[in-house]
Amino acid sequence: MSNGKEPVPVPQRWMGASVVIRNEAGAVLLLKPHETSGWRLPGGLLRADEMPHAGLMREVRAATGLLCETVHLLAVDYVRAGGGAPEGVEFVYDGGVVEAGVPMLIEEAAFSGRAWVQLSRLKGMMRPLYERRLRCAVDALGKGTVYLVQGLDVATSSR
Repeated sequence: MSNGKEPVPVPQRWMGASVVIRNEAGAVLLLKPHETSGWRLPGGLLRADEMPHAGLMREVRAATGLLCETVHLLAVDYVRAGGGAPEGVEFVYDGGVVEAGVPMLIEEAAFSGRAWVQLSRLKGMMRPLYERRLRCAVDALGKGTVYLVQGLDVATSSR
């Protein structure tokens, strides 16, 4: 509470959006950022007052050149603060299937590579949180939106 003299501190939070894009064989598109170890889904942080799906389309186009039409919200993941990072929320969308031969680029300033990866080969490629989030999002395909905490489905995991 403020005593009228000191401003109330504004909580530090982030919001991000990512997308599950699959190829015709069912593999998922992953990007390899320069600044971190491991791979991740296309997407990124949202700007102030930016709607999640609009920010996602902006980020995906910049990173891959793909015009991503967000079909369905697969998951919302609440991430607790920790390790010096603030709490945040990640929206995960279904980006559909990309047909063979569709041209893609890579934003070389931010990413060193891209790969189509089958879920069976995913182990150890991503941070554990990202991998859990991806697997839950893929499980939600064709179903409904799942609510996650730290990449775990709150409806099926013990709290």
